[in-house]
Amino acid sequence: MARYNTVNTTGTISSGSTIGTPAQGLYTEFTGTAPYTVQLASPVTYQGSTQTFYNSTSGVITMSSVTNGGYIQGPGQSGTATSYNLVAGATVTIYSDGTNYQLTSSNGANTFVNNLTANGVVALTPANATVTISPTGSGQVIIAPATLGTIDNVTIGGTTAANATINTLTLNTTMTGSGTIVGGTF
Repeated sequence: MARYNTVNTTGTISSGSTIGTPAQGLYTEFTGTAPYTVQLASPVTYQGSTQTFYNSTSGVITMSSVTNGGYIQGPGQSGTATSYNLVAGATVTIYSDGTNYQLTSSNGANTFVNNLTANGVVALTPANATVTISPTGSGQVIIAPATLGTIDNVTIGGTTAANATINTLTLNTTMTGSGTIVGGTF
């Protein structure tokens, strides 16, 4: 006689709770009113399990391993993170390595990369958004090629001198170079 294992392959959670028994390939949809926190099952007890979570709410769902142990590791996480914020409309897949949870893929969530190379235009949307580049520690922001753009049609970072009309120029250090200042004092 054949033996069949039955596994609940999909589920929903609509408020804060604890996921008690993950199963390989389990797909869980977060519904209801966010924000709320969901406790993940123990990564030790469920070694080898892979779970996929989708946030269909309009807010952030915090996935936590604090109560049941283990860290949530992967791109964008510290090595000792105990929570992961799943933004609205995003999907994340996590894997239990027997000690911790590993983020194996995300779609629609914040994307973290160690090295980004683009062979074409990178468009940041919405068009009028503020873009923040904020390295931590002693990191630097390097933008190449040397031409960084323009202010009032004067090239920033260019190698060719250009004229500029400036209403107020404030120097916090020393001005170097040679040239003439017309209509003012120096």
